[in-house]
Amino acid sequence: MTNVDQLVKLKGTNQKAVILIHGFTGTPSTLKSLGSTINRAGYTVYLPLLKGHGTSVTSDLLDVEPSQWVEQLKELYEELSREGFTEIAMLGLSLGGILATKMATLLPLKASGVMCSPILKGAMNSEKLLQEFNRYVLANQMEPAAKEHILARFDEIETFASEIKPQLASIEQPFLIVQGGADDFILPDQAYDFADAMTNNQQITFKWYPNSPHIITFGPDRNELGQDIINFLNNHL
Repeated sequence: MTNVDQLVKLKGTNQKAVILIHGFTGTPSTLKSLGSTINRAGYTVYLPLLKGHGTSVTSDLLDVEPSQWVEQLKELYEELSREGFTEIAMLGLSLGGILATKMATLLPLKASGVMCSPILKGAMNSEKLLQEFNRYVLANQMEPAAKEHILARFDEIETFASEIKPQLASIEQPFLIVQGGADDFILPDQAYDFADAMTNNQQITFKWYPNSPHIITFGPDRNELGQDIINFLNNHL
């Protein structure tokens, strides 16, 4: 395996596992505090490092295909199944939520969810995301990339997300939708449209945090978020 080996694993006290998936300019550290909170409730928590992330080479991040992330998460799910986990949930932040949603259409997950994820077309604020990407590159001493290359990557991710939309009606498992009202990286209200698109799902839990930013795990409602996620998992795993 490749990046499946580069993950944070927090061993729990039961045979229930939660996979937390980070965003496009994130790493497992973005979710580690949340993961620790969930772990203290007894769950084994895995925080994989998505392929293309965690290096100092900008092209690693810009040239990786969404299909590679999907295969990586399939491998992780299969590994957990071999370890004896029969109840597995996937939750993701931003891009991680798009991936968690995709996996909900492919795998027999017990529960899934998104946090501040631009699932629907037009939800992304590309200019704001471009600024964040350049900040990420600078902070990690990576080579700058052409604006056109970065925006093309955002377009590809948006296309990948839009291709999931016709499959949303097939997701009937418990599903958590989390959105921060102060999110300026995506359009916050699209979370309502996303919930409406899951027409056959009678097990949606919707949580709105009016003061929380895009990286909701670092926001002012992070403690409430952690407890709400634990409640969701306790109810459905």
